[in-house]
Amino acid sequence: MRKKITTIAIAGDTIILLDNIEGRFGNDALDRATTTTRWEGQNFWVATTSGSASAGHLVRDRNNVIVAPDTARRIIHMRLDVMDEHPETRTGFHHPI
Repeated sequence: MRKKITTIAIAGDTIILLDNIEGRFGNDALDRATTTTRWEGQNFWVATTSGSASAGHLVRDRNNVIVAPDTARRIIHMRLDVMDEHPETRTGFHHPI
């Protein structure tokens, strides 16, 4: 995970989606990436250490995941509910699709 986060930080992506997470979620690298403003990581293509801005905003999409205790205090839980059995048939949006 540390290598993946370093690659994302070097690329400069501002929003990172971790989609369809299953099982236990959380580890030291994700905890640091979630709370840091600057990411230091090994550049694997060149024999140097690279520092860059943090990996951006991590967005996680999950169902029935067990969140590690250290990770749980670093994330904001949200539940999106459109209150409609068939949201794909809705109309009357403020901004047309």
